[in-house]
Amino acid sequence: MGKDYIITPRVGANAVIFDGDGRILLTKREDNGLWCLPGGHMDLGEMIQETVIRETEEETGLKVAVERVVGIYSMPYPGYVYEDPRKQIVVITFVCRPVGGSLRISDETTDVGYFYPDQWPGALLPGHDIRIRDALDGKDGKIVVR
Repeated sequence: MGKDYIITPRVGANAVIFDGDGRILLTKREDNGLWCLPGGHMDLGEMIQETVIRETEEETGLKVAVERVVGIYSMPYPGYVYEDPRKQIVVITFVCRPVGGSLRISDETTDVGYFYPDQWPGALLPGHDIRIRDALDGKDGKIVVR
């Protein structure tokens, strides 16, 4: 590693997708068994809204359209240790709506489904509860920065 090497956080995106009953789409991660919002890391040459659209389809089978930004999240979460500083991530969370595709699991997910905010199927990935709460609270269009 040369002296010009700079370590910076990764950039990613999450989708908050509501169904007609007010439930929120969650996926269960294959790698750690935690439930989370669909999403992932941005690819080089991609715009952030393309990231959330691509990642949502890859993980859930749903094609989505972006409706609004919920917030920008860069805070390290209490109790979560970044052993490798490149693992910290700046995430932009969007409310999205399905426009096609069909719900399915992927090689990154072991389960997927819609759940009421007070009835999660298991433990959530750190910070995803905050992003969901902000999406529920921010219907007035206010963008949260945390």
